Amino acid sequence: MHTGVSLHFMGWSAPVVRRTAAHLCDRFTTHGIADLSNVLVVVSGSRAGRQLSATLIDVASERRVPLFLPRVVTPRGLMEFLVPAPTSSATESERWWAWIAAMHALDPSARRAICVHEPDPLDVCGWTRLAQLMDRTREFLLGEGVTIGLAAEKAETSPDRDRWAALARLDSTFTIELSRHGLSDGSMDRLNSARARLHRPIGPIVLVGVPELPGMARRLLHHVAEDSPVQALVIAPSSLADRFDELGCVRPDRWSDVDLEREVGLTTNLFTIAHNPTDQADAVLEIIESWSECSPHDLLIGSLDAEVADHLARRGPLCGVQLRRAEGRQLSRSRACQLLLAIEEYTRAWSFRGLGTLVRHADVSRWLAAQLAQPQAAWLPQLDEFAIEHLPRSTREIDPAHPEVVRVIECIDELLRVDHGAAARPEAPLAEWSQRLQQTMTSLSATSDATDTSSADDGYAHVTDILAQIAACRAPEASPRCGFADAVRLVRQQCETVRVPEPSAPHAIDMLGWLELLFDDSPTLVLAGLNEGNVPTATRDALLPDPLRTVLHIPTSDHHAARDCYLLAALTASGRRLRIVCGKVSQDGEPHLPSRLMFSCSDDAVLDRVAIWNDDNRPSPRRPPTLPPSTSSTGGFRVLAPDPSPPRSTPSTPERMPVTSFRDYLASPYLYYLRHVLRLSEVTDASSELDAGGFGDLLHSCLGAFGRSHIADSTDPEVIERYLTTELDQTLLSKFGSTPP
Repeated sequence: MHTGVSLHFMGWSAPVVRRTAAHLCDRFTTHGIADLSNVLVVVSGSRAGRQLSATLIDVASERRVPLFLPRVVTPRGLMEFLVPAPTSSATESERWWAWIAAMHALDPSARRAICVHEPDPLDVCGWTRLAQLMDRTREFLLGEGVTIGLAAEKAETSPDRDRWAALARLDSTFTIELSRHGLSDGSMDRLNSARARLHRPIGPIVLVGVPELPGMARRLLHHVAEDSPVQALVIAPSSLADRFDELGCVRPDRWSDVDLEREVGLTTNLFTIAHNPTDQADAVLEIIESWSECSPHDLLIGSLDAEVADHLARRGPLCGVQLRRAEGRQLSRSRACQLLLAIEEYTRAWSFRGLGTLVRHADVSRWLAAQLAQPQAAWLPQLDEFAIEHLPRSTREIDPAHPEVVRVIECIDELLRVDHGAAARPEAPLAEWSQRLQQTMTSLSATSDATDTSSADDGYAHVTDILAQIAACRAPEASPRCGFADAVRLVRQQCETVRVPEPSAPHAIDMLGWLELLFDDSPTLVLAGLNEGNVPTATRDALLPDPLRTVLHIPTSDHHAARDCYLLAALTASGRRLRIVCGKVSQDGEPHLPSRLMFSCSDDAVLDRVAIWNDDNRPSPRRPPTLPPSTSSTGGFRVLAPDPSPPRSTPSTPERMPVTSFRDYLASPYLYYLRHVLRLSEVTDASSELDAGGFGDLLHSCLGAFGRSHIADSTDPEVIERYLTTELDQTLLSKFGSTPP
């Protein structure tokens, strides 16, 4: 063990966060002051850091001592703090464009060795996804202290040697592309500094419950430990010291065959087997209902499966249970990203149907109403009626004889900062499109409804930040040229991995990810989705399979399984109330495997757990349980209030009722009143071809013109046919333009 690193075993018992805060205050309080300003604390996740800082404040307040908070970072933040990247380091998007240029510069045979089915040359989005894969792989390897060149050398005897040889050439070309634009690779610079032992001076470092560390972080910690004290707080008893390495991380070989039932009490009665994600969500809600004596602050849900989390988020409010995803909501589900999707669909072909979708977006509709000085109820029906009558395909071929429709299209062109010439000039640098989209987002966010409770999650600020990063590219000539629709799609791609923090709620139960659960002091915990692939976490990487990872000495599936075995042991032994819900199939019916950790027990217990897994007769929840209503004073949706002004005329009471309308009345008296008394009907722009009524109107129009013409009394078939054909062509041209449906 390195002489500069010490281990402190804190045992299993909760509360972990409070005991950690107390330990730090005990160690760094001198002369009545808890001064941690020179201390660097490393925790597994950002939420754990916030929890620790808040608890430190509480502990210092209870002890009535002044407190200077430490700097709290994650393992990645540790590397970035010890070895800051130079200002010339390329941003993420700048690296992507360099990867795309490098791939295009590579000869076709080398590209095929990397990717058998490469994207179409004009598919900018496809090339960007490939660039993101290359960048993630390279960043991961450099974080582990391995270059792509070294990986290629180690892979010479593997079946993938040709691919890695091509990747090494691509990596060299990528570095040249960055240098050509005056940019550097921050991760490579950081690795070189770590190898040269060049890091900023630092005071004491404390690792708190960190079960694994990247290779570069380990290297840096050993260098720092030569001059500064490094302590690892291990959430485990000292009797298990042989299962942890010199930095307090798990040793995979010592956690591969642990009997969790015997060592920490992971008994069979803790498991609940449900069928699909809906059943799992309902099972979690039933468990929460059975713990009704607990307050929301004492409850915690471990969200191990995205499908189950989605169902919980939808079904919880139906049961009066407020849930909050601590990791945040997906930005791709925000109003801003819904707007991007509508813009992409519209600008892909400038279709009238796409226009109908775009103007129905809540913020666009509100902005249009302000521009037109008319409420939506005035201009939207006109747009729909025009679509029904004329079935237009493109907004670029609208007859000026319909000024109300033309005005809407002009407003949308103004909003998107495009004109009718955009179709003739389909490509522009991505940075230019990003600047235009920034202006669009600014215009719409300014009109956001202040009374809408979802405005906090509309995502405009986050999307604008992404656009600003793209627009600020220091090598704009390196950014790809593309059409407007492809530019919007590229922005949407970047939004897919971003999460928007959810606002805290006083009565909400937090849902946490697997790696954040250990560093939470809630006394009750439900794990939802404990299946193979979720826990242990699956290592699915086509470029870095386990055999190559073993040769490169980087984490394999065994490392992840050991880490997850330790985390489950720590959660079980912490003394908190625990229940575990597992699922048998996905929402699509694909079978799930039980987690191998479920069978870390005696042989007899294995048989019991196999039996409950295969017992299809076990009762499964089919509907949300009945729980006390939410304390919120408003519901989750809104219905427009009726117009208080008196109606223009009072509908007469029907004296007779046809059978079909009586059926409507039995189904819904309210809908019957709207449809049969007020005579309201649905107006839609979804038609893509003439219906029977449209054909009838067209036929009547042509025959009516014939009846009023000078040849109405003609008996010559050829004359009549020629007239009707000409009249039909003219009617089609006037109603549908040069491209009729």
